[in-house]
Amino acid sequence: MAESESCRERLVTIPWVEFQRGISPLWNSLDPSTIPIFNNPYGIIQYDQQDWPSKIIYFPAKYLVDDVTVGYISIYNLSDMHIRPRGIYILPEFRGHGLGHRMQKSAWDLFPKSFYRAFIWSREENVQRFSKHSGMNIVPGGSNIWSEFSNLYMFFMYKDRSSYPSQDEINTNQQFLKDNLKKYGLGGSNNLNNEWNSLDWSKYFAQHKGNYAELTINLNF
Repeated sequence: MAESESCRERLVTIPWVEFQRGISPLWNSLDPSTIPIFNNPYGIIQYDQQDWPSKIIYFPAKYLVDDVTVGYISIYNLSDMHIRPRGIYILPEFRGHGLGHRMQKSAWDLFPKSFYRAFIWSREENVQRFSKHSGMNIVPGGSNIWSEFSNLYMFFMYKDRSSYPSQDEINTNQQFLKDNLKKYGLGGSNNLNNEWNSLDWSKYFAQHKGNYAELTINLNF
């Protein structure tokens, strides 16, 4: 589960602190330790906030070509059937070869395909590339959404990996989340590695909430 590979290229899950260091250029961060492990732009996470520590699993990962690290990505579940990569970063010297799109597809596959729909926030200049190379489309109502963080307009895009899951498949997804929670939950041993109570988590979420409007976007359109 921790690896997805094909020939020379493979995706490997890594500890959260290693991901923070690797992704820091994308965040323009001089202190990687300040990068928070959660992100809920415009209220896209479908769980109640109090359930995030017990229902969200988060895979930080790096992408290797011939055992050389070329990029970083992370991915987490928005619900029992939706997933979202967060942070797609290819090192400058390896860009222009479609690695970011292949890395994203490998990240999707860390979750069963019964997590049927994958989402991503894209800058306008990347929309055409995500459409062409990753088969993604803009979510209805997901165009030209202003981001204070990026200081530009963002586009919410999606890709259907399979058909809408049956109840049995949703139950299997829930079991998958439970099976991986101890290691890959937000507070899991691979990630923040804590035993915070609900008040601790509330403070953390409030501290890193970001300046996002709360939108109502239907993920099952």
